[in-house]
Amino acid sequence: MKLKPLILLAVLTFTVFSCDDNEKFLYTSSSSFKEIIQLSKENKKGTILLLGSEKCNICDALLSDINNDENYKKEIGKNYIVARTNIGTKDSQWIFGLLERIATPTFLIFDKQQNLTGYIAGYKNKEEFRLILNQIEQRKCEVSEINLKSLNYPVSKENLLQAFEDVFKAQFLLTDTGKKKNSSQIKELLNSSLDRYPSIYTRYLLANFYKQQDDSILSKQIAMQALDSCNLHPEQTRYLFIKDNLYKLINPNHHYRDEAFFETSNSHIQIGEAITGAKNNITIPYINGGKKDLKLIQVHGDCSCTTINYSPETIPPGGKGEINLTLTPDQEGDFTRKLIVVSNGINSPCFINLTGTSK
Repeated sequence: MKLKPLILLAVLTFTVFSCDDNEKFLYTSSSSFKEIIQLSKENKKGTILLLGSEKCNICDALLSDINNDENYKKEIGKNYIVARTNIGTKDSQWIFGLLERIATPTFLIFDKQQNLTGYIAGYKNKEEFRLILNQIEQRKCEVSEINLKSLNYPVSKENLLQAFEDVFKAQFLLTDTGKKKNSSQIKELLNSSLDRYPSIYTRYLLANFYKQQDDSILSKQIAMQALDSCNLHPEQTRYLFIKDNLYKLINPNHHYRDEAFFETSNSHIQIGEAITGAKNNITIPYINGGKKDLKLIQVHGDCSCTTINYSPETIPPGGKGEINLTLTPDQEGDFTRKLIVVSNGINSPCFINLTGTSK
């Protein structure tokens, strides 16, 4: 399977050889998706792709488990290379948008023919991971139940993996071929994927495909369908990076400020010193920086130590509003809390970080 390149800033590849060169262990970090798959092809191996983040301690622990156990390393190196890419990288966003999940770690497992055979969420210890790989090698595909439950539509794990695999192939063809070349194959792949699982990202790709084919009417129709689906899930960060592009497929002159737009002057609030168990009242002003009415749908914190109040009233273009927050630190030490603001704005959800020290 050929996949869209992920252009990252740095490329670092480690190779550890065992006694048998066919069982050498290969690990690559911060490499493009295309290079990862090419490395797998050259070594006639499958791929274990770890989707992580820069501060994913669990991801680091998993790689450490593999690296510190020669037998475990040899087991994996026999059939797979191990690769890692992080959600924070701009060019990897499309993967998380397609998967409709942003939790880390998440694993994508490809066989030697680059077929997608596994989609696994969460840390797995050695025995759990051995069992997963063994089941996959016995031609049983694996998808975590948590992944199935997080999706917007019900789907079987077999259809889900095939739908994602079709999109990976179409993504590469859309990126690496001429305007008209392979159009029938791309169309077939994307429609096949939509039949199995109608993801928003697949509709986004199909709208782009018809734009490339100079069919602006069909492109706009599909972009509107995708945008309607996006707006049904304003709390989900995975669609942020395609919303503006969808609007531009509908109207090339569109500017993101043409929509409702939540804007605050300070998204990183320094509280300073706070007393453990004491209430700290914080007011966060915001404005509607867009041209359509703004309405907050939900504002919540990432712990029970916060109480939040906000006006449910609609804020007109240029209008102002406030979010009132009471923070009660529950333990001593440095802390970082996150406020999540869900609205009808094009940039929803928005995040506000609060940092300080509790004594």
